[in-house]
Amino acid sequence: MKFSPLASLQHRVNVGVPLPFNVHTADKTLVLARGQIVTDFAQLAALFDRGALVDKAEVRAQAVDVMSAKPEELPRLWAECFNQVSQTLKASTEPGFASALNEACTPVLRLIARDPDLAVFQVLRQSGSVDLNYGLTHSLHAGVTSFLVAQRLGWSPSEIKRAFQAALTMNLAMVELQGVLAAQTTPPTPVQRSAIQDHPEASVGLLEAAGITDSDWLSAVAQHHETADGKGYPKGLSWPTELASLLRRADVYTSKLSARRPRGDGCGSGGACHVHARTRAPDEHGAGQRIWRLPAGLLCETQIGRIRGGGETRCLGDGSLRGRFDQRQWRAAA
Repeated sequence: MKFSPLASLQHRVNVGVPLPFNVHTADKTLVLARGQIVTDFAQLAALFDRGALVDKAEVRAQAVDVMSAKPEELPRLWAECFNQVSQTLKASTEPGFASALNEACTPVLRLIARDPDLAVFQVLRQSGSVDLNYGLTHSLHAGVTSFLVAQRLGWSPSEIKRAFQAALTMNLAMVELQGVLAAQTTPPTPVQRSAIQDHPEASVGLLEAAGITDSDWLSAVAQHHETADGKGYPKGLSWPTELASLLRRADVYTSKLSARRPRGDGCGSGGACHVHARTRAPDEHGAGQRIWRLPAGLLCETQIGRIRGGGETRCLGDGSLRGRFDQRQWRAAA
């Protein structure tokens, strides 16, 4: 048998929840059987510290076969995958984060490919409530949006995957702060503003510490708040990368769709999205040309480049969301 460190799969292990696989000691002796429960965080930490192992074959056997799942199973799979991604992002400073992130992303990418319309629904669906998980939800929504836009722009499969992962991790250093700010009714404090200003480079630092070496991914995260007019942050660059430009728009788009309490600085829930990219600035990448503001907030692209004046306008999904699922399934997806 081939083994992996339990620490690399910590996003799959929760206190008080039955184990999804057998756990072995460093000398490969079975210590906890599948279905047993880790009773407290001290026990969980001890397993990580002592180099507990899991059988790779057992983990692979439990992988979700998204492409062959029944349509009515997809909302449940989205919920499970979201939980797995959330657990992974919260463990960004733990050993094995890079491999855990790749594992958590794989089924989500397959879900998007399996049903793009349901992926769009994940972005547009809003619970209406504000909680401290906002940063995690926003990360996944930005990732899905970036994937779909990159796909429409004709990027290669590897570039599309990079766009998803970069969007998922661009706010890695402030996912907790995002949840606090979403529920906050006062302007950010000086300390919070400093964290906001520093989070692009801080997120890069976390990724590099985890062993991420993809320079395009890291540059996009570092520059996702830079703008073509040089008024962005943290460095005021006037030529952010194409991927960084895409991430910025996805970040803004999905944040304006989210439920957030209004604050004194003018930020908060804006209802419909206000990403506006009808014209292309002379020094701006084309990634933003096809992100549009529509009354329903639906992300669309047009082949001609104008919403008005003719041309075929299409949703980023492959078909129409309306009528795709019955009410029971829509509630399950929510």
